[in-house]
Amino acid sequence: MTTTALAVALVIMMSGAWLLPKVQAAENMSFHGTLYEDVPCEFDDAPVLNIDFGVVGVNKIDGVQFKKNIDVVMTCQSGFSARFKAFYLGQKSSFDATALATSVDGLAIKAMYLCSNSWCDLDVGDAALLNRSGFERTAYLAFTLIKQDGIELKAGDFQANASLQLEYY
Repeated sequence: MTTTALAVALVIMMSGAWLLPKVQAAENMSFHGTLYEDVPCEFDDAPVLNIDFGVVGVNKIDGVQFKKNIDVVMTCQSGFSARFKAFYLGQKSSFDATALATSVDGLAIKAMYLCSNSWCDLDVGDAALLNRSGFERTAYLAFTLIKQDGIELKAGDFQANASLQLEYY
């Protein structure tokens, strides 16, 4: 394209833009929000929740009989209404990857949470959805002992450690 042809094309394009009517626009949208670095909620029983299964017969462990229900109360800053979840973190059992390993081989702890009026499994590494709103929120959790099939447990003390980590979405 020659310089003259280019100049004529630009003049035509520019004059066409001048012929278009100007559009007037009123501001009819606004945006706002609040940024949180962390979930502004704390566990009321922090820093440690202790769950004592008491004395347990090694031949009585069936995944149901020694179930312990606990209510974990969380207090949130006023005005915080976002949904959040509680991640259940810990070492997975070698015989059941959904359960928490204990200090005794062949013994693990299965977790559950109350969802829609029934108990749902809470696997190690997964999260319970906490959709409750308000200043004070409660997570209803349950823990039960399970044992590896075909193994004979030895009598003695056992322990396990896990964490609950809050994350909003």
